[in-house]
Amino acid sequence: MTYSTFEIRANWIADTLAPDEIGSRFLATLRRFEPLSPAMDNWMLMDMPAAKGVPLAEVAPRMAAFVEHNRVTDTDDAPHPEGGYWLLARGSEVMREDGGPDDVNLTVIAASEWNNEIEFEVGRGDLVNNFEIITYHLFHQVFGVLMETWPCPWGVAYYFGDDPAANKNYKRHTFNLPWLGYLSPALAIGLEPPPELICERTQGGGVILSAVAAVIDQGNLDHTRRADLLEAILIERIGVGASTGLSRPAEHPARVGPY
Repeated sequence: MTYSTFEIRANWIADTLAPDEIGSRFLATLRRFEPLSPAMDNWMLMDMPAAKGVPLAEVAPRMAAFVEHNRVTDTDDAPHPEGGYWLLARGSEVMREDGGPDDVNLTVIAASEWNNEIEFEVGRGDLVNNFEIITYHLFHQVFGVLMETWPCPWGVAYYFGDDPAANKNYKRHTFNLPWLGYLSPALAIGLEPPPELICERTQGGGVILSAVAAVIDQGNLDHTRRADLLEAILIERIGVGASTGLSRPAEHPARVGPY
């Protein structure tokens, strides 16, 4: 079975967000998502360690307590004080127990001393992609909300698939097939991107770069060429680190100030 997914990801290290602030930002993110698509409704939040889905309407009045309850734990399920807090929300027009191609999934790990992360995905990689939801317009809006709301030093929206027939000459890189990229003000200083990329300056001095104003297509040679231009900028500005032989983005602290 061919596996493919369109995702948004951002990472940072060592933030100092308190549970009430994490809860406030998570709730604000979901509320800003809701007008974008019917799929971003009926939010269910995963409550650990029982892995029980809880409606957002039930959680919203007690978000800080909910965040506290979802602290990252050790292997023996004891709270890990340096591991931060783990939040997962799933939205869809029609809720399904196992999820479907029109579901949206948002995961946030915050207040960890070593790895904080945002991950946004539509559907599941083992299901047919729903291109009524996977559009440039929607991903661009979601990307902006996430980069603005959370202290991301950088972020990337990308496509990942295992269909080599789509473009047998394309090789996977650190950021897979990047579609959108964000660089914080500190990482965007002096940046003059090539004219092939769409460049939007943010109010705080950061930048959002788009490879194409369409759904990125691995089989389109012009798309992959532009994606390579975008990735070259991301690698130059973010850097890469080596871990078990795999190239990964270098670590950066949480952004301070507006995006």
